[in-house]
Amino acid sequence: MYKGIASQWESIRIEELAINDDEVVIVNCMIRLKNVRDETFAIDCPRNRVLKLIRKIKPQIFIQAHSNRSYSSFFSIRFRQVLSTYAVFYDLLEATIPHGDKQRLLPENVYFVTDITNIVACEGSDWIEKPETLKQWQRRNIQPGFEQLPVNPDIVKECKDLVRDGYDNRYFIQEDDNWLLQGWKGRVLTGVTAWKCNLDEGQ
Repeated sequence: MYKGIASQWESIRIEELAINDDEVVIVNCMIRLKNVRDETFAIDCPRNRVLKLIRKIKPQIFIQAHSNRSYSSFFSIRFRQVLSTYAVFYDLLEATIPHGDKQRLLPENVYFVTDITNIVACEGSDWIEKPETLKQWQRRNIQPGFEQLPVNPDIVKECKDLVRDGYDNRYFIQEDDNWLLQGWKGRVLTGVTAWKCNLDEGQ
């Protein structure tokens, strides 16, 4: 049964989810936790509260995808970091999608512009585009009691075969430290991983 909840993630209570005891629960979070506030916004970190909520749900599996980057709170450093990061994304677009192709409109005019504007022009509570590195997410997830699962080697091989046969050879897929990594010209852009509840930790 679908149950929509219009609320900030960190304010959701487990009772609102109305999960039945006999249900199989899978949590799938694709590059959205970066928009949940971190420690710079509140001592009781909203980002950690969301992870604790997911742990209370006790999903059979918790799948995450994250971009692999973080930004400094100092503007001059952050500006250079943004230039470096999005130069890679624009280079990828230039190499794979020709000018004038409608497929470029969404990433260029919506995602990139919105993200860059927020990161560069906003401070304090207005700055909501706050990704973290994969290592940082790894540490965050372990704290509430999650255990990272190994990547299935068959999936890695299948993904590598798909990239080799149908994509630019500068795009790559690899496994490292239980993350399935995707990147361009040697730079890791995103990672996907899965977790299970560590029964010896967290409640």
